[in-house]
Amino acid sequence: MAERARILLIDDDLDLLRMMSIILEKAGFHVDKVDDGESGIMLAHKLKPDLVILDVMMPHMDGLEVCRQLRAQPDTRQIPIIMLSALGEVDDKIKGFSVGADDYVSKPVNPKELVMRILALLNRARMSRSTVARTFAFVGAKGGVGTTSVAVNVAARLAHQRHRVILAELRPSGGILWRLLRFKAEIHPITPLLALDPAHIKRPEVERCLMEHSSGMQLLLAPAANTNPLTVGHIEAFFDVLLPNADYIIFDVPAQLEASHRRALELSDQVLLVTEPDWLSVECAQMQVDNFQHWGVHERANVVVVERTPLATSMNRVEIENRLGMGKISDPEAERWQPKTFLADSGPRQGVVCVIPSASDLFHETARERVPLMLVDPNSKPAHALLDLVDWLTEQNTAVLPSSLVTNVNPTPLTTPNPDPTPSKGKGTSVHT
Repeated sequence: MAERARILLIDDDLDLLRMMSIILEKAGFHVDKVDDGESGIMLAHKLKPDLVILDVMMPHMDGLEVCRQLRAQPDTRQIPIIMLSALGEVDDKIKGFSVGADDYVSKPVNPKELVMRILALLNRARMSRSTVARTFAFVGAKGGVGTTSVAVNVAARLAHQRHRVILAELRPSGGILWRLLRFKAEIHPITPLLALDPAHIKRPEVERCLMEHSSGMQLLLAPAANTNPLTVGHIEAFFDVLLPNADYIIFDVPAQLEASHRRALELSDQVLLVTEPDWLSVECAQMQVDNFQHWGVHERANVVVVERTPLATSMNRVEIENRLGMGKISDPEAERWQPKTFLADSGPRQGVVCVIPSASDLFHETARERVPLMLVDPNSKPAHALLDLVDWLTEQNTAVLPSSLVTNVNPTPLTTPNPDPTPSKGKGTSVHT
């Protein structure tokens, strides 16, 4: 194995723990062990092992309850679990499978069989992870900086490349995507989902609310009016359903961050902070960066600058990066805006990765026509900048998050109801490559 898989053993039999630990370490695994259920749960949350081997018959908290609790928590929900017990009757196995066990091995354990079962489950888990989506979160420094427009155009470009793309507008109210993309007012946004207990949100419920745009992207649209709150549980439920059914998930996150939005950022491979180059927007961006640092997502954050109106007082890339604590050049005059709008270095970097130049007439036209800019004028300078941003996002070697929230890995595309079609002007338009 290129990397040693981490196995957590939970069993109150110390002799068996010692024996299995020796067997598995000789087979090339990294082994952690604990002799009671409660400690096993705590260690599973801390270590996030690749697989758990769990004894059924334990005092205080038996293996069935341990398995049930591991399956109930988002960060341990998808860890493969092998139940280990001297109880080999069919009914006992059924109880184990009913609480979420992936496999059931009867004692006495055959070492070779145990190793082969572990390898089979680990390979299955790796295959599942390889099918899940990459996730990008776009969040504004403040309202009105163009966050939703950037997210829409990135999604449209990815869909044009024949990727399965889902754009989720993470707001309990004040949704604008349905207006921006010319859907009818009586469409079904995520309102019915917000009325449900997150535990009851499964694939059929999401399918009924998922809309399809003529560009090929699918959307979860926020409602215009106030509804039930958007909770952390709702974010996790959406992620559960969408992750195995898309190539890319794009979260459109409002500037006013709440606990649910924090969870969306934590689940994302890349966090794109959208700002304008004026001092007020950058000051607001600094507050968002402070949130990112506090929440532990700062290392995955980069900046997209939308230059809506050219101003003599606009800050340049170096000034913005220095203000946000991402700069490597102390002299703001050492580098001004470059002619090429995309500013990523040849290697990985953190800071301003894209500058979208001003084109006020074009943006007004797209707002009036309610079609993504990428489809209105794919050869414009803003479109070229967005193309470069998409290329940068898809070329990053960011590791896909462990699919700890995937409950049903199934790459079959979600079915969608028929929305009000978008203007014919956007249909079939080629996008610059």
